Amino acid sequence: MVAYTTTAYATGWMPGDIRGAWLCDGETGAITASGELVANGDFASGISGWTDLSTGSADVTAGTGVMDLNGVDASNSAIAERSFATEIGKTYLIGADFSAASENFLLQVSEASGWDAGAFGFTKSSSAGQEVLFQYTAVSTTSYVRVRGFAAGTVDNLSAKKAVADRSYNAKGLIPNGTLSRNAVATGADMVAFSGFSAANYLEQPYNADLDFGTGNFFIRTWCKVPVAAGSQTFFSRAAYGGAYSGSAIILGTNGGGQIVLSVSDDAFATLDTVTDPSATADNNWHAVTAARRGSTFELWVDKVRVATAAVSSAAGSLSNASATLRVGLRQAGDFINNASTNVAMLQTGAYAPTPAQIRRMYDDEKALFQANARAFLGGTSNNVRSISEDESRGTLAVATGDGVSVFSGLRRTTYHDASTLAALTTDSMRSVAAGAGILLLGSAAEAGVYQDSVFGKEAVLDHGPRQVGDRFQARGVTTDATPLDLAPRVMIGERETVLIEARILGRVYGATDSERLSYIRKATYYRNAGGVVEIQGSVQTIGTDTEVTAGADATLQIDTTPQTVTPRVTGVAATRIVWQADITVTRYSEDQSHA
Repeated sequence: MVAYTTTAYATGWMPGDIRGAWLCDGETGAITASGELVANGDFASGISGWTDLSTGSADVTAGTGVMDLNGVDASNSAIAERSFATEIGKTYLIGADFSAASENFLLQVSEASGWDAGAFGFTKSSSAGQEVLFQYTAVSTTSYVRVRGFAAGTVDNLSAKKAVADRSYNAKGLIPNGTLSRNAVATGADMVAFSGFSAANYLEQPYNADLDFGTGNFFIRTWCKVPVAAGSQTFFSRAAYGGAYSGSAIILGTNGGGQIVLSVSDDAFATLDTVTDPSATADNNWHAVTAARRGSTFELWVDKVRVATAAVSSAAGSLSNASATLRVGLRQAGDFINNASTNVAMLQTGAYAPTPAQIRRMYDDEKALFQANARAFLGGTSNNVRSISEDESRGTLAVATGDGVSVFSGLRRTTYHDASTLAALTTDSMRSVAAGAGILLLGSAAEAGVYQDSVFGKEAVLDHGPRQVGDRFQARGVTTDATPLDLAPRVMIGERETVLIEARILGRVYGATDSERLSYIRKATYYRNAGGVVEIQGSVQTIGTDTEVTAGADATLQIDTTPQTVTPRVTGVAATRIVWQADITVTRYSEDQSHA
């Protein structure tokens, strides 16, 4: 899983093959549909308003309700451009249909005009009639959209509309229809929820091939707060409707009784698979709802409890649908309308079934963001991360940016330091940070400062007893093949020291199924004479019996005489992603500690 945090948004945990992460920004206030911003993008008026920027002998002409791009090759490309109005910092969803099924067409957007202007765009590489979608964040009040063809072909339905950003790597936003409200999920909190849904006010996305899950696993996840007796609600509806439903559909929402329901069909609801929470979730409290297909089973989770399952039948064959749109707050047929007081936040979907451990972790870490005054974003104004340091004794992460240091516990920011909170600093521009044992060492562009918890020792005793710092720690790493890997951090060996290192090393295959189940115990004694390098006394000893499925996987303790360290070295398995962890105990004896 990965979670992105900036000064403006926080995604929460995104697991596995993420395909979309929406409604996780911090901007409050109403968001209103912009309508179509690219005039004559359907080419009903030929190519009126478009500028031909073609190179070489290529040209742009008007077809029947399309634009013809008469390109030849890279030096004879057909290029058309026109401007549209944008707001600085706002996100827009850009789309178009190209006719050819080859990598011969570009759809681009930039703040500058001209065929060679810098652009944020994509190369078309898909079947005919399939829409290209991407989002664009404006940096100017005027932006330019361009289409470019290196072969003969057509473009149609070119569109630009204001959007709610997708914070996953796919970057394909949702288009607001009507006007929706955005308010903090709790008093003073950073996270924002969407509400004000009705038959005219909802979110929508055109066909997006990323959401064609076929017969594979998928998940839909959202945080929601539904009023009591709100009626049937729609959190996620992907379907095709033109007077009647057609093809496959996936719908997640509540029924009239306030129970969470996942409905899945591959034949326009002629047959249907459903899984229903036996209890009502419409209680006007925040809940995390996760629906997933895992192999042959549908699952529903509320918060971190699996509340219902159902077998996958023939009604849920392929869930790909090239005519489907995605809606939030309203089904495609115009029913199952969200109550105006229903709140939705942090909506996600992906071609993956999160493991039970992941679902529990997501809930435990994210629920703190739905409390009063909860901080979810980086402090200050800078997203330029310059240094990160973890304090394992406190379970916190310190992040130094160009404007201060933010300290996180899980996904929630607990502290923010800058020159106003630390008298030792005269600038907020941070260069480095180091955290450990309740002590925070900050390095700015001009000086260094120290922040220390005065009651840390007392807290340790009262909470979990004395904590060892430096004598026992964990080293971690990931292998994707059979190449040996040194885990980090390492054990430093000083001059005139004799050190006994004992390591318990575990490796598990990433994902729901561990197909390797690797475990090793290694022990060795190392020494370093004055002015010398690290040496081993004897050899690395194997304690007990190793466990592994694939022969060739291994673990040992490895010397590196350049930094004078010892580290666990692991060897994984070809074409297998293995997550490794070593619990290391260090017994250290130096000349400084002995007197004869």
